[in-house]
Amino acid sequence: MRIVIVGGGFAGINFAKQLAGKQDIEIILIDRNNYHFFPPLLYQVATSFIEPSNISYPFRKMFQNKGNIYFHYGSLVQINSAAKISKPPQVNSIMISWCWPWVQKPIFWNG
Repeated sequence: MRIVIVGGGFAGINFAKQLAGKQDIEIILIDRNNYHFFPPLLYQVATSFIEPSNISYPFRKMFQNKGNIYFHYGSLVQINSAAKISKPPQVNSIMISWCWPWVQKPIFWNG
């Protein structure tokens, strides 16, 4: 089963971590940034209280030891629910079983 997670915020990361290492599941995380970012602490970086690395963490490093999670740098331009295909720009379509977009109401396909 292939699951596409759109957006690497707290919900996307926690969902990916729950599925990490599970047999027969391939996870593709798609995000416009190649890092997870926590902006509420940005003012502390600006005032030199903390280092920038304390509020951002690269996805590839976060999931480097997880064999079933792959990161795609970019955005999603189309989801074809009838064909179960997602379309990132400049990439061939990705066949999917489930889709977890960053919006509040997830879209699930179980196939």
